[in-house]
Amino acid sequence: MKFDFKTYVEEQKKSRSSGSGRSSDKGDNCNSGGKSDGCRGSLKPADYAYSVDRKLLHGLSAMVPVRMACEAYLRTYKDVARGELLGGAVRVGKGQFKRLYRILSECAQSLSIPIPEVFVIQHPVINAYTYGTNDDSFIVVHSATIDHLSDDELKFIIGHECGHIHCEHVTYYSLARDLAKIGSYVIGWIIAPATFALDAWSRRSEISADRAGMICCNSPETAKRSLVKVALGSQKLYEEIDISEYLSQMDRLKGTIGKYAEIFHSHPYLPKRVKALELFERSEPYFNCTGEEIPTDKDAPSNKDRRDNCSGADKSSTGTIEEEKLLTSEELDEKVSEIVAVIWGKEDA
Repeated sequence: MKFDFKTYVEEQKKSRSSGSGRSSDKGDNCNSGGKSDGCRGSLKPADYAYSVDRKLLHGLSAMVPVRMACEAYLRTYKDVARGELLGGAVRVGKGQFKRLYRILSECAQSLSIPIPEVFVIQHPVINAYTYGTNDDSFIVVHSATIDHLSDDELKFIIGHECGHIHCEHVTYYSLARDLAKIGSYVIGWIIAPATFALDAWSRRSEISADRAGMICCNSPETAKRSLVKVALGSQKLYEEIDISEYLSQMDRLKGTIGKYAEIFHSHPYLPKRVKALELFERSEPYFNCTGEEIPTDKDAPSNKDRRDNCSGADKSSTGTIEEEKLLTSEELDEKVSEIVAVIWGKEDA
């Protein structure tokens, strides 16, 4: 793969002058023309993001000196990290991994963002992450993710990462990632206050990014199945897993001291994320963002299939939309807060 540093610098200058600093291939995005089937106009984070995520992020961003210091650090280290990827990974583009590039383009179009820069790196664990600043970031996808997931499932995973970009999570998301690394090399208690604060926000940000992923793949079953595959990691067992049984594991955790271990994690436990997606599936924000017509016929296939096609689907969500009524944004986030809270049984932010 040929990389021309001079050309790259010129492209970055052009992208910054046009207000987009994050696109690897300009032109093929929602801002370059009229609407298409995959682009829902100017989708905003407020249209779907978890309100507690946005509240905490606003508080972090309000600390201007801290934010500026974080961005200054990340601008420097981001270039180092990108250089390592250019030397040790493979960059996705129009002429490289066309299938993956198509999925990436569709996700960017769905969220109305420029097409991000993406690298594939050799790694046996299913994962992907975004790194950089809100103005200039890139996505890294582990090779195992591509090997284990279908195209639709990849669309959820990549859409999730695009959601972090769309919701402007990247600066603090990257800082939290680096602090976790630093904590493993130096005395952890020195940075513990900052780590706990960032992890508390990060757990909420994952709810928003999961919603973005589901908007991109436009399939609740695919989104939930993707998360379960991330948890399992075994191709031999994917077809056997009972999602309802998997979700019931959280009931065994209630009332035990073990549940508090989650406060040391940057991501919520995966069963919580699946349950949060089940709520998003029957909410006004989901239908508004996807542009799907809300089915009112109790036998409407699009409604029934949405809940019954996934083996082991949670039976509590098999009612029709007409019976259940759609959750408003406020109702959705209130219910989600009861799921993701670690300590009090309600949102403990």
